[in-house]
Amino acid sequence: MTTLPLKIALLANGPYVVNVSTIEIIGGFEVGFLEVILKGLQLPYSLTIPEKLVWGNPDKNGNWSGVMGMVQRGEADMAIGSIFVTQARMTVADFSTPYTWQDITFATRMPGQRPKETAFMWPFSLQLWIGLAITIVFMTFIFRFCLTNIYSIRKLVFEIIGTLLHQSIEVQSSAFRDRCLILSWVCSCMFLSFGYTAVLLSFLSVPLKERPVETVDQLAKLVAQGKFRCFSAIGSGVAVSMMNSVYESHTIVGSFIENNKMYLDLQNKRAIAKFMNEGGTAWVVTRERIQFDSQDMYYISRDKFFSFPVAIALNKQFRYSARLNKLVDRISAAGLYEKTVGDYLFKKLISNSDSSENNSVKELALDDLFGAFVILISGCALSILICLAEIIHSKYTSKQSNSLEQITLKR
Repeated sequence: MTTLPLKIALLANGPYVVNVSTIEIIGGFEVGFLEVILKGLQLPYSLTIPEKLVWGNPDKNGNWSGVMGMVQRGEADMAIGSIFVTQARMTVADFSTPYTWQDITFATRMPGQRPKETAFMWPFSLQLWIGLAITIVFMTFIFRFCLTNIYSIRKLVFEIIGTLLHQSIEVQSSAFRDRCLILSWVCSCMFLSFGYTAVLLSFLSVPLKERPVETVDQLAKLVAQGKFRCFSAIGSGVAVSMMNSVYESHTIVGSFIENNKMYLDLQNKRAIAKFMNEGGTAWVVTRERIQFDSQDMYYISRDKFFSFPVAIALNKQFRYSARLNKLVDRISAAGLYEKTVGDYLFKKLISNSDSSENNSVKELALDDLFGAFVILISGCALSILICLAEIIHSKYTSKQSNSLEQITLKR
């Protein structure tokens, strides 16, 4: 008796790259896993793809689209390719034993470099700068009232700030308590200035990036404020699952995607790149998908919305469920799925390593010290203006004093 070939539905824009005209697999990160499954089943098969390249969503009549629709209507015996097991999908299809779990996370545009004009402010946090300013004021009055000799407030301020800038302190210390006070301040300044210099040079040598959106709660807050937008893959069903979540952050992101119909075709990489490069955009996607497709282009959050079990969707009348589940269990126990996916990722990294360059470390350039030169030029300009003002004031007062002397002599 001739065994009819298994009809296997694939998603051309999912974990497989399929030539639509010939229905031939030409790439994808689950190719190795599919080969192991087909070799283990030892059954003839034929590949097919849905008319609408989506995983599948139900309409109001309960009819599904995409690969899930093909399984529901009996047009395919099984569908494979990172298909999440959900309660809605279990009503129209059976599922094999899950062979992996995938995280739903989000990716954003790579954070840019922080502006170099303010590089001199980077080593210390805002709280530390405020604390340093308060310390300078506090130490000025400590010196004013604790030193044996009396100095003006203006002189003490310049001396204290000068010590921070590695200048010697010109304050007489005849008493032992004066020397202890000055020594304690000089030692504190030494640690502060050395720490500032070391951190500043490290920031200038290795460009400091802006802080990206890191967590789901941060993303939801920005979406609620209208500062961020999100999109997902067509037919993934992730947004609907997020809308039904008990977490408010998930509901906010899912509702934005569904209400604004922010869905894009995964094959349309140009549209995805355009959205992402505009900034203020998050791509809600599985971690595996973004790692294999665009891991060097976008920032992938370490946080996640939730995790889904991934399995093979089966027609309700599928005859080889027991054999398939036994095979999937053996593959999972042996770690073959992780092995095939890891090999694919390694090959991709090797192929991209020659064309990519590591520019994370570089020599210092003039624009790296732009902020310091601005401060220097501003200080010199201010000094020149003050000098001119003093010269003018001196001539004016000298002229007035001469006039008074002449009037006095006439009298």
